[in-house]
Amino acid sequence: MKGISPLIAAVLLIAFTVAVGGIIATWLTSFSKTTTGAAGGQTKTLLGCSGAYIEILSYDHTNGKIVFKNPSTAKIYVVQAINETGGTTDINVALDGGKVGSGTAPKANTKIILSGFCEYNGQNTTIDGSCSKTDNCWQ
Repeated sequence: MKGISPLIAAVLLIAFTVAVGGIIATWLTSFSKTTTGAAGGQTKTLLGCSGAYIEILSYDHTNGKIVFKNPSTAKIYVVQAINETGGTTDINVALDGGKVGSGTAPKANTKIILSGFCEYNGQNTTIDGSCSKTDNCWQ
């Protein structure tokens, strides 16, 4: 029984290597486009929400009345107020850029924090704002 000639074996080996290389190159191209697209979406979200935060204009620590502003151009959502002991109150207010909102926060003795997010292109970035007893916003 005769084997295949070394020339044919070499040609088959080279053809097999080129075919496997082509498959890997196709997969790698598709993978890199998908990964780059996902990273690009997150970058757009971060840029769209850059500078977004919650500015607390006033907080009355005796009754919990809180007034806040969105000083950025992006739309933000103020979700929750948190006091220094971890007490929370849901706020759930959406604010377009430059708009003012209000709500009732838990009573606090030294500090109140508003927590929320900025949404851009379907992606969310967490934002917050705070007011301490020594700040101008404290009443």
